Amino acid sequence: VLRGMMKKAVKTSSAGRVLDALSCWLGICDTMTYDGEPAMKLEPYIRKGRDVHGFSAPVKSGAVDTLALFGQVADIAKPGAKLSNDARADIARSFAEALFEGLVTAAAPEGALGFTGGVSYNLAINDILFEKLRKRGVKLITHSRVPNGDGGISFGQLAGGGFHVSGY
Repeated sequence: VLRGMMKKAVKTSSAGRVLDALSCWLGICDTMTYDGEPAMKLEPYIRKGRDVHGFSAPVKSGAVDTLALFGQVADIAKPGAKLSNDARADIARSFAEALFEGLVTAAAPEGALGFTGGVSYNLAINDILFEKLRKRGVKLITHSRVPNGDGGISFGQLAGGGFHVSGY
């Protein structure tokens, strides 16, 4: 039953928890006091950083291998290592570039790709994703009338499921 459902399911990801883990790894936020705090505190580092490390996020069985990506980070800095803010920023940017390259590869969008969820509030990530899709000739679809967070996810799942079921 699950295999049959998976063939018809809308593809999605949860980049927020991956970014939370990176934030903790880099010592930016190791105690979460509200939902999404670590990823939010990571945003200015992603914005400021440069993609200098050449990380890659392999796609295996249609999913990004985030363990391999964290392994590349470990080659540069162990969890909790003392790093300058510039070093944190460059690792964060390089990680985000690789992560979203992998997610775009896994999604294999044709024409357009929708972006929702809490991570879509992150303007640095939006810029990265927009540029990756622009290079492929794919349009990035973002919110204008539906909230980015959980409300947007559930609305998107309903719309995507209805679209898929109706055969359009």
